[in-house]
Amino acid sequence: NPVELATFVFLTLGSVQSMRLFLKRRASGQAGNLVWFYAVFSVSMLFVAMEEISWAQWFFAFETPGIVANSNAQGELNLHNLKLWHDYIEALPMMFGLGGLFGIGIARTKLFSDIAPSILLAPWFMVIAAISAIDLYHEYQVHSTQLFAYVNHLDELIEMFVGVSGFLYVWLNSRGPK
Repeated sequence: NPVELATFVFLTLGSVQSMRLFLKRRASGQAGNLVWFYAVFSVSMLFVAMEEISWAQWFFAFETPGIVANSNAQGELNLHNLKLWHDYIEALPMMFGLGGLFGIGIARTKLFSDIAPSILLAPWFMVIAAISAIDLYHEYQVHSTQLFAYVNHLDELIEMFVGVSGFLYVWLNSRGPK
């Protein structure tokens, strides 16, 4: 659907921008191992982008291998829908949102100022963390089936928010000092 495709596009663009930022800062001789954070972030975003399109299965319409199809809640070629953790995958965007908020919190420290997210991303991270936490909580304890159904429908939108905020994070950080 369009939301999942947009998620893929933003994650891919964020991955490319993050790798460019890593290469630029490394070439300029910027000191510190924290520059490598952008390389790790780039690879992570690319991995999630490929998961979002089931490793190009959407585009090339190939069959899911039987062993994967039997273990996958949606019968797709990806890890995030494995039945083992499919119902608890909300923990990942929740950790992303909380990690972004933590990064904003430590932005003033000299050690992390070069990789810290902009304060402009705080609302994005708060929404991602809050909706994911509610969704995860409802996986364990359903209090309202109507609320659960509503929040559960927001999963794809929250994944898109992760992609957009991930892209915005590296785009804002590539623009220079905060």
